[in-house]
Amino acid sequence: MEDKQFDSHEEELDHLNEPLSQSEDGLEATEEEGSQEELTESGEGKSIDLQQALEEEKDKYLRLYAEFDNFKRRTAKERLDLLKTAGKDLIIDLLPVLDDMDRAYLEMKKTNQPELLKGIELIRNKLNHALEEHGLARIEVEKGEALDTDKHEAITTIPAPDESLKNKIIDTIETGYTLNDKVIRFAKVVLDKNPDDPQAEERFKEAAQAYEVLSDPNKRSRYDQFGHAGVGGAGGAGGGMNMEDIFSQFGDIFGGAFGGGFGGGFGQSRRTVKGSDLRIRVKVNLTDMLNGVEKKIKVTRLRLADGATFKTCSQCNGRGSITQVQRTILGHMQTTAACPSCRGVGKIADHIPAGANNEGLIKKDETISIKIPAGVRDGISLQMRGKGNDGPAGGVSGDLIIMIEELEDEHLKRDGNNLHYLMHISLPEAILGVSKEVPTINGKAKINIEAGVQSGKTLRLKGKGLPDIDGYEQGDLFVHIDVWIPKKLSKKELAFFKENLDNPDFDPKPNSQERSFFDK
Repeated sequence: MEDKQFDSHEEELDHLNEPLSQSEDGLEATEEEGSQEELTESGEGKSIDLQQALEEEKDKYLRLYAEFDNFKRRTAKERLDLLKTAGKDLIIDLLPVLDDMDRAYLEMKKTNQPELLKGIELIRNKLNHALEEHGLARIEVEKGEALDTDKHEAITTIPAPDESLKNKIIDTIETGYTLNDKVIRFAKVVLDKNPDDPQAEERFKEAAQAYEVLSDPNKRSRYDQFGHAGVGGAGGAGGGMNMEDIFSQFGDIFGGAFGGGFGGGFGQSRRTVKGSDLRIRVKVNLTDMLNGVEKKIKVTRLRLADGATFKTCSQCNGRGSITQVQRTILGHMQTTAACPSCRGVGKIADHIPAGANNEGLIKKDETISIKIPAGVRDGISLQMRGKGNDGPAGGVSGDLIIMIEELEDEHLKRDGNNLHYLMHISLPEAILGVSKEVPTINGKAKINIEAGVQSGKTLRLKGKGLPDIDGYEQGDLFVHIDVWIPKKLSKKELAFFKENLDNPDFDPKPNSQERSFFDK
C-alpha cells in the first residue's frame, strides 16, 4: 500500500448501510465548504456551524480520553498483577534455603557457641524479613489444631499421645508458606491415626518409626551419616517394608532442604521429565484476525517409539539425582546433582526400536488442528499444552508454541485495532462529489464523498476495525482522501484551466472548518 502522511482531521461515519444515502446512513463526514461570501452572509448561520463543529470535536476527544483512561486502568492492573507474581518462582526455590536455616538454627542452639548462634540468627531473620517484604508469610500451625485442607497436607498418621489430640494435628514436619495470601506450599503435618482402620496398624507402626527419625534431629543426623545402623536398624519393621519404602510415601516432603533425601537413597519423588517445546509460525490475514480461524498445521514431533521399554536407573535408584552428604559448620548438609547415568530421568532404555534415538523417541509427522481466536496480533504467541515433543522414558509431552505472523493486506493497513485505507479520487470527483466503495474486512461499504472535498480529508467508519483479543473494544476504519492531480491534460482541458486561472472562484479560501487539525 502506498505510504502517505495523513491529515488527522477526521469525521465519523456511525452507520453504514448499502445502498447508502446521505439522509439514511447517519454519515457525519460532511465538508463545510463555501466561499467566504457565503460564510459571512449570516452571523447566526456561522455561529451554528462553528458550534456544531466544536461539539463534534469535543465528542471525538471525549471518546479518545475514555479509551485512553480504560487503557491506563487495564495496564495498571496488569502491571500490579505482574509485580505480585514476578518473583514467585524464585521465592519457591528459596523455601528449601529457609528450611535449612531453620534446621541450622535449631542445631546451633544445642551447642555452646553463642556468638555463632547469634550470627546465624541475624542472617536467618534478615532473610525472613526480606522475603516477608515481598509478601511471603509462614503458615502457623498449632499442636492440637484441626486439619484445614486449604493450608495443611497430612502426610501420615500416628496414634495420638493423649485424648486431647484425637483427630487433631500432632506435629508439623515441614513449614507451609503463603505468597500474597495464596498458598505456595502446604504445611506438612502429622495427624492422629484413624481408629476405624484396624488393618492399617502395621502401616502406622512403620510410619511412626520413620516419623521418629525425621522429628529427632540427632537420629536424623545419624541416619544421614550411617543409614539404618545409625538408628538401630529401625527400617525393617512390618511386612518386608524397609525405611526407604516408608520415606518414599512422604513424596518430596524432605527434598530440597536436604538435597532430595537422606543418604541419597530416598526422600525425592520419582522424576517425570517434560519433553521439549515445539515452535511454529502461523500466518493469518485481517479476516482471520477479525473472526478467528481454525487451521490444520503439519508438524514433526518426537514421539515415543512403539516397543520402546525402560528400566529403573540402578545408579540413582530411579530418583533422577545423586545426593552427597557433607559435614559443615552448620551441620550435615546434602547437595544434589542430576544422575549422570540417566541424566535426571530416573530410567534408562531397556529396548530401543530401530529408528529411535537413545531416549526411545522417533520423528513422526502429525496434522494438528489449531484454533486461533479473534483479535490476535502479529507477534502474539499461543500455547497448546501437550502438543510438543514427548518426554524421555514416557515423560510428559512438551507444548506447541504458535507464533502469529500477520499477512500484509493489499488495501488495508493495520494500526493497533484500527484500519486505514487510502482512497484516490479524481479532480472532477472531488469537485462534484462522488459515491465510492470502500474495502472492509467483511466486504465492501459504500460512502458518499461530498462535493468540494479536500485532499487529506479523513473519514471514520466506526466499528469497522479489529476487535481486542479480550473482546472489550472494537477498532475503526479510517478512510483517507487523496485527490489525484493528472500530470498530462488534453489541449481542451488545458485551455479550460488556463481560462479559469485568474477566476476568483478557484482561489483557495480555507475557513476554520476546512483547515487541518494542526492548523487550528
